[in-house]
Amino acid sequence: MTAKSEIEKLQEAVGRRLMLAGDFATANIYLESARPGNLKAGNSSCGVKITVRVPMPQSASKYAAGPVFSKVDLQILIERDDAVAKHTPSIAAIAESVTLAIHNWTAPADCGYGKVRISESRPWQRAESKSPQISSMLVNFSTQSVLG
Repeated sequence: MTAKSEIEKLQEAVGRRLMLAGDFATANIYLESARPGNLKAGNSSCGVKITVRVPMPQSASKYAAGPVFSKVDLQILIERDDAVAKHTPSIAAIAESVTLAIHNWTAPADCGYGKVRISESRPWQRAESKSPQISSMLVNFSTQSVLG
């Protein structure tokens, strides 16, 4: 069994943070990975799926002895099945709840990253969906290494 990377630890920490937020009690929360799986199986009939994508390094520290990513971007994909989710909040309301749950949150120390902030340039983005009845939105965050 291999140890988890700091990137994977950060992704899992974000997923756990969303899991503990009361606003997402009925949502299905997933971690994007090579082996996709539920982090938390919510009520599938609610029609809301939240996927914490793999964090993507944006810059590396030139001063660190080893590879340390000084800035990492995080994306959270929200998908709402409009035909099924008639009694759940709108995609914009869900995106706002995700933003409130993650913005200014400090990742656990073992992740190697500090405070997570909403992206300044593109906080939210519309995302393409496979079906016209699925509304999709990306919520973008960034964080910096506490090591670099």
